[in-house]
Amino acid sequence: MVARARDPNEASDLAAQGITVRPADYDDPATLDAALRGIQRLLLISGSEVGRRVQQHRNVITAAVRAGVQLLADTSLLHANRTPLRFLALEHPAPEHALQESGLS
Repeated sequence: MVARARDPNEASDLAAQGITVRPADYDDPATLDAALRGIQRLLLISGSEVGRRVQQHRNVITAAVRAGVQLLADTSLLHANRTPLRFLALEHPAPEHALQESGLS
């Protein structure tokens, strides 16, 4: 099992459990490439930076394709295309579409 963190020191509790922690930043594709090397299944946890999620999630999806990830699960927002939570929903349909277009399962 591999976890990613912008600052691996912040995930020392995971490392203490034997989980490999790799540095990665949704805004830095080079770190994503290194972090996803050898990964077959990926859980994409939605970014927390409003206004940046679309590009950040696209960066992860693109890096996952380059890395040969076989399955990508996205936490997204339930029914993002029709939720009344407009503020949250604005940034979720585009990455969902990018994921569908990526060819990843």
